[in-house]
Amino acid sequence: MSSSAVVLRCPVCQSVWPKFYVGLQCACGFQGKAIEGIPILRVTEADERLDYYSGQKLLNRINSKNVGIPRINNAFARNDLMLELGAGVDVCDAPNLIKTDAFIYSTHLDYVVDAHQLPFEDNTFDFVFSLAVFEHLYAPWVAAKEIFRVLKPGGRVYILTAFMQHMHGYPHHYFNMTTMGLREIFKDFDIIKCIPSPHCPLTQIGHIMDDLGRMTDALPANQTAQELKVHLNKASQLIPLVQNQLIRKEANFDLWQQIAPGVELFAQKPSVIL
Repeated sequence: MSSSAVVLRCPVCQSVWPKFYVGLQCACGFQGKAIEGIPILRVTEADERLDYYSGQKLLNRINSKNVGIPRINNAFARNDLMLELGAGVDVCDAPNLIKTDAFIYSTHLDYVVDAHQLPFEDNTFDFVFSLAVFEHLYAPWVAAKEIFRVLKPGGRVYILTAFMQHMHGYPHHYFNMTTMGLREIFKDFDIIKCIPSPHCPLTQIGHIMDDLGRMTDALPANQTAQELKVHLNKASQLIPLVQNQLIRKEANFDLWQQIAPGVELFAQKPSVIL
């Protein structure tokens, strides 16, 4: 991690810290601590659990350098100083990537932070991204402003978040967003593109059908309930076989926009802020 390129700030009073160390006591009273060597740079409740890296598997292992999203690939290729919000179990070890999350799902993490109150100096990063995170933020519009603050002028942001998905994730799922809502949250940026995301497969709709199929278990046992469950299960199996053809048909764009499991935004902080 390129820690020398990152200046930390107190998440409470925003004062600059020349150096973080366990036991650091800020003038405002915030005290630095760590778990498995990972600095905890957000306000926590006295009995709040942060470590979920052992025991039950909650998140899939990924490598952000290999997720196949061109916007992220290009940032790596440029050697941008990058900030990932909600890194989960991202095992990427690129030195120009700072991986953060509100909880520790993996010891590959760099910092525990609150996306609503980032502990980084203004104008630090070239690129900020998050994958399937904004639906889990209680005030995503505040997080968008924090991203704006920590990006350098001209810096870019990529957000992929849920639209037509069932409730998921731990510990909270607050908001699903339309492209209109995502644009509104990032209105301070120059928005380059905001569209239904091809990186969030239609199989997510299959999960909704699976949920509905399980609900039929509570119906009286009759032919209608049984047929409904069979058809729902069959549809969820067939969707993956045709999803690429469906979303790539230009004639389907307006329909896709109404039912897309995910939406994505790519935007830039203005080089000159008036």
